[in-house]
Amino acid sequence: MAISCLSYSLYSDARRAGKLPQGGSILEFGEANWYNDVSISVLLKDIDAFITDERRKLDLTDRLRQISSAEPVNLFAAAHLFYDVIFQPSERKAIDLNGTPDALPLDLNEIVDLGQQFDICINNGTAEHVFDIGNFFRNMHQLTAPGGLMFHEAPMTGWLDHGFYNFQPTFFFDLAHANDYEMVGLFVCDLNEVKAQPLTTRKAAHQIARRYEMPDNANLFAALRKPMENRPFKSPRQGFYDERLDQEEVEAWKTLR
Repeated sequence: MAISCLSYSLYSDARRAGKLPQGGSILEFGEANWYNDVSISVLLKDIDAFITDERRKLDLTDRLRQISSAEPVNLFAAAHLFYDVIFQPSERKAIDLNGTPDALPLDLNEIVDLGQQFDICINNGTAEHVFDIGNFFRNMHQLTAPGGLMFHEAPMTGWLDHGFYNFQPTFFFDLAHANDYEMVGLFVCDLNEVKAQPLTTRKAAHQIARRYEMPDNANLFAALRKPMENRPFKSPRQGFYDERLDQEEVEAWKTLR
């Protein structure tokens, strides 16, 4: 539930490439703070690069100075500033039982109805801490507006006792298949080396594993787009058991253990 150097890099690169929508509403599943593995001052360059409105640029720069000069640094305020620079949202809400007083103290094990949908929903490492994982992803689906984006960062390997779950690439491939999500991007990430390798297919993950290049403490970062039609959430079935894998993928399922 934090903005790390790695997630900062992925979001800012996507923003620089013009791939992130601007001005929409954001809902955080777990209120993010600043991981503190990158200097908050790096935001100054992105404020200058991304913000064209001079009044808004001055406001964000002033907020950055206030946050940077505080002792200790308010890590939640730093993360809020990050979102304001990267997405320039019209509205930002967060669901978190342990967040700031601004967060909605709701249990994501339960179905959540906020009476609205959001253009962007973000899970920066919260899902693994929620026991009813089905309801977590059902909530994200239902709270994302048609055509909206869903971002997930989750542990894949290692992270001993960090949460209830680690996630595999098949989870996101099969989630996307079941709900007709567009797989905008899927990456296996190494937080220690600040390295992200794209997984355009299941086979890409298999190749990384066979080359013994899978990080010991890997994260998965996924960006999914909901279809324009507002359909009910559908629980996925795993591709192997649903007989949707080709022969090479089936062999990988059997041997990469």
